[in-house]
Amino acid sequence: MASALLFTSSNAVSDASDGQQTVSDYPKGTIVDDPYSIPKQDINDMLLHIQAGIQQDKKQKAVSAYATNSLNDNRAASGIYDYIVIDSDYVYSYEEAPNQQPTLDIQKAPTDVSVYDPSVAEDTYNNVESVNTDTYYNLDHTYADPNMLSSSLAAQSSFQIADGIGGRQTIQRAGGYLSTLLQLPKDSEVQQEESAYNYSGFSSGAYEADMGLVYDSSVGYNLNRRGWKPTMTIKRNSTVASNSNMVSGYNDVQFRNAYASDSNVVLYVWYNYNGKARMKITGTAICADRACTTEQNTSLTTIIETDSSSLNISKVDKWKLLSTVVSNQNHGRNKATYSSIKIDNTLVPSSAFDSPQTEAATITRDFSGNNNKVTITVSG
Repeated sequence: MASALLFTSSNAVSDASDGQQTVSDYPKGTIVDDPYSIPKQDINDMLLHIQAGIQQDKKQKAVSAYATNSLNDNRAASGIYDYIVIDSDYVYSYEEAPNQQPTLDIQKAPTDVSVYDPSVAEDTYNNVESVNTDTYYNLDHTYADPNMLSSSLAAQSSFQIADGIGGRQTIQRAGGYLSTLLQLPKDSEVQQEESAYNYSGFSSGAYEADMGLVYDSSVGYNLNRRGWKPTMTIKRNSTVASNSNMVSGYNDVQFRNAYASDSNVVLYVWYNYNGKARMKITGTAICADRACTTEQNTSLTTIIETDSSSLNISKVDKWKLLSTVVSNQNHGRNKATYSSIKIDNTLVPSSAFDSPQTEAATITRDFSGNNNKVTITVSG
């Protein structure tokens, strides 16, 4: 099994002329760009899997486990669907957009790990134990004062990010998946020296998963707009070094499109979805398709999953919520507000939240009433 899997959407333009453009031979008349002459049956099988997954997701939007923590957007089922499957050899990037033929773009990751951009895997921490100074927090992770409504906390357990700054909130709670409503920051609240990330994920033994969004300052039809693109990294033993690395620039399923700044998205994270690691994001994109032929707000659902069920991660040690900036000078700004934080569709209680960890950041938590909110503000 590969030691790590990494995917990041990019602005790289895929050269369709290198592959096969076929409509009638594939399910739903899908336009397939295959530069590698993959057997037609293998492509058919992948398309059937992806298209069945999209239909299943559309049906699940009406199920309470999904609807309870979903955006109030009736356009979601008729909006854009981007579905990315990462296997040990290829990345299959599929899009269904309104009034367009579905497309499948197939790309292969390079075997030369030297081209890997280490800024993508920035979730590497040197933790330093410190005294817990939160007077409302007991050692058993329960609040001593039940009347306390919210708290604004600096680093309760100081830590350092190897290549940047940010804040991390971990959660100790068993369950199959985490879901949360994520408020993305305004453009004025983001300043990146290299890159900025808002993401969830999990830790499980040797595995570390980062799943969420990365800021992109060149999207839109003329590449002069800003927005947020999905990114997913699965690491084993903190190592990203295998031929399954999805290097930034090698996949462009969203091309010029992105989730809008200053908007809400719903983020789902699974550690074992039929043996696969999986992420789903639903929100508002700035364009009606990946080429951004029309710049208009459009509902977009993105699903990214590992193809191999051999991951089969058995449990989660902890979940996490982060906002970070990659910077060699420890300089930059970012912000993320996570609310309605749930495990298996059950609101996570305050007792499950660990002490926050920050470097040049502040974490504010609100557990008043039915609230369940974590705001991470990075300001270095």
